[in-house]
Amino acid sequence: MLLEHRLPLTSKRTDAILAGVHPRTGKHSYVVVELKQWSQANLWEDNDALVEVDGARYLSSHPSTQVAGYVQYLRDFARAFEYTPDELQGVAYLHNATDFGVSDLLASRELAQALSSRERAAASSSSTCSRSSPRTPRGQVPRTGSCVPRPHPRSNS
Repeated sequence: MLLEHRLPLTSKRTDAILAGVHPRTGKHSYVVVELKQWSQANLWEDNDALVEVDGARYLSSHPSTQVAGYVQYLRDFARAFEYTPDELQGVAYLHNATDFGVSDLLASRELAQALSSRERAAASSSSTCSRSSPRTPRGQVPRTGSCVPRPHPRSNS
């Protein structure tokens, strides 16, 4: 896991990058995570790219758009993803938000795919859990609902 990872040659930082092994394919799996403490947010003037956050002075980028930009930047920058771009995905997690508080942001099916509110995370396994998963000693995915990626067998840690 990388925290506050600075994107190469920029001043931008991801909140976290989770690295693990995809539970179904056994291939490397990376998830860029953007965390937002927002409890309420609305699209600004029906613009899918800009968000008005309660209590903020300025407009913000839609969190799904923001994390998608980080993912695309890493895919373009890192040769490791040249032939396997699907090994890198992104998710924006609004851990203080309910679906009602960010309903505008969830209205677009395309943007909502990479967005998770507190309710959505509690109701089902997030896309993060389905992208990288721990294994039991026998190689089976545990049923505890945990979502901690295991290191790749070839890594040093």
